[in-house]
Amino acid sequence: MLLRCVSSLENSGNVVRTEDVLHEIAGVKDPETLHKCLERFAAHVGMDGAYAINISPTRGMTFLDNRPKGWMDHYNKSGYLHFDPIAYRAMYGGKSFTWEDCIAASRLSKAQKLLMQEARDFGLNQGYNTVTNDSGYTYSTACFYNRDVNDFNESMRMFRHDMDLVGIAAQAKLTGLMDERAHIPHLSPREIECLTWAAVSKTNTEIALILGGTLTANTVNSYIQSAAKKLQVRGKIHAAVKATQLKIIFPI
Repeated sequence: MLLRCVSSLENSGNVVRTEDVLHEIAGVKDPETLHKCLERFAAHVGMDGAYAINISPTRGMTFLDNRPKGWMDHYNKSGYLHFDPIAYRAMYGGKSFTWEDCIAASRLSKAQKLLMQEARDFGLNQGYNTVTNDSGYTYSTACFYNRDVNDFNESMRMFRHDMDLVGIAAQAKLTGLMDERAHIPHLSPREIECLTWAAVSKTNTEIALILGGTLTANTVNSYIQSAAKKLQVRGKIHAAVKATQLKIIFPI
């Protein structure tokens, strides 16, 4: 199977074989090299860029991302990950999707509409997420995105199957690379959530309310103490610090 470079890249006569890309991904030894491989492939199929995310209670969260720094700083500062419709679809949808399809199938809140508009302001107009999920609240996604909708649609028409193959291969490789960090303690999804908010100085009562009001302050404390025991530290602060250092949590 051949991937012929679209737009101006096609005129240069460059040709990339899907098999070669998959072989390169299989031989990658670290996340940074994997991301470079994914970026090169994205350029060959006419996309502006690519990113990959792996989230697991065991492995924590890993991001391979080259989206505009200004956007990512704003995204993280605003806590957008907690209600990003694209991230939610990737986590719970189970199938690959375009951003356009995700938005069309969702009833976006005012905050979500603002998030998507701000993303477009940074040139993130359209994307395609390949997704793999497994049990235990683990999910990963590799996304190819473009600022120009027409170019995006043309790339999808020509190379969607290739993006599926490469995206899923990249996710599997990223999961494997993260498995090498097996010494990291296994924290439950609730323990991770509680520590994430504890890391930004939320009280147990506040955390209980943030997580939907179904928990009590005592229950939150139990989750935090359980996490601290697994991390072999004492107290909420030490647990949050160590979880951050191990990249199990990423404070908002």
